[in-house]
Amino acid sequence: MAELNKEFCTSYDIQGGNQGFASELGIRHKVDPNSTYYFQPITANSKARWTDTRSVCTPAFDEEILSEVIAAWGLPIPPSPSSCPVKVEGDYFVDLVISKIGGNPQLWTATAKYCGFPVRSDIFKNCGTKCCTLGVDGDSGNGVAIACEHELSGPPTWFVTGSLAITQFGDNPYNVKVISGAGTLKACGKSGCSNIVSF
Repeated sequence: MAELNKEFCTSYDIQGGNQGFASELGIRHKVDPNSTYYFQPITANSKARWTDTRSVCTPAFDEEILSEVIAAWGLPIPPSPSSCPVKVEGDYFVDLVISKIGGNPQLWTATAKYCGFPVRSDIFKNCGTKCCTLGVDGDSGNGVAIACEHELSGPPTWFVTGSLAITQFGDNPYNVKVISGAGTLKACGKSGCSNIVSF
């Protein structure tokens, strides 16, 4: 696949069940933009694949990108490779903690930590005796802590009880501002919920 420019097109009847002479998936070669290699999995004229001087699939009025072909054929999309070298398994878990920002009683942030023993200080740089901080606060410049926060915890969903009213603080979904009222506040991510704070 290295010699291809990854340009794909399909004919108009792909959504109609891939029927007829025009049902084809074309892959255009990078070395020759005027020549297309065609693959036709279901065909009316018994051709499975051939080379043509056409630069695009024909009819050309319904060319689609590969993701649309995948959707039309109902093919599974493989998951993206993980950027996080650790998992939530065995004795390892994610602890989501909410705390004040700079001691301000109105501003709160959610911080995910990867916990377990032995502590994974070989991967994360901001670690204590049991947990390593994920996200921006735990990043050492290689992006691993940020990737792990995204994969293991994700942006939190904030929950309040009573009359407590909050709003997102700035553009960061990990931060909220308490506006008014009384009640409790907590945040939940992919791996569980945080401590509960009362107001």
